[in-house]
Amino acid sequence: MSKIDYQVLREAAVAIETVATPQKLLAFRMKVTPQVVLALLDERERNQQYIKRRDQENEDIALTVGKLRVELEAAEKRIAELEGGAFNPAILDVVAERQRQQSVEGWTPEHDNAYQNSELADAAACYAIHAHNQGFSTPAHWPWSPDWWKQSGARRDLVKAGALILAEIERIDRAAGIGVKGE
Repeated sequence: MSKIDYQVLREAAVAIETVATPQKLLAFRMKVTPQVVLALLDERERNQQYIKRRDQENEDIALTVGKLRVELEAAEKRIAELEGGAFNPAILDVVAERQRQQSVEGWTPEHDNAYQNSELADAAACYAIHAHNQGFSTPAHWPWSPDWWKQSGARRDLVKAGALILAEIERIDRAAGIGVKGE
């Protein structure tokens, strides 16, 4: 590959562009040899191939950016959904009841681990089934002493049911070796 002196070529071309004398044309012709023309064409072809590769890379990048934007929008939407649900008063009440059961009543994870016959789920079912039937005697499926059957109104009983279900899920997770946050 010959080295092309672009400045010399430019000066020769500018000289004949302004006034095309036979001497200037000859000087230009001496500088623009077949080797120079071939070298320029080779360089042009290399540049076009380079541009083509970069265009393809830019297309690939644009596609990737587009996909990432779609994924980001989906993730942001999901985060908003989860954040909206996290502040749902009913969910917060169930979690607060579960924490109350542990801190006030003393129903710790270790205590709950002793249940092996679905007592927590049965108790939750009793509260849920009887939430709208206040004042009745202790349900037949109540797993514990009747002294622990404490109806408190439909919503409150459903909150207790939710907390008991949560306790049962946590117990099952611990038994399976699945870590429970906060323990």
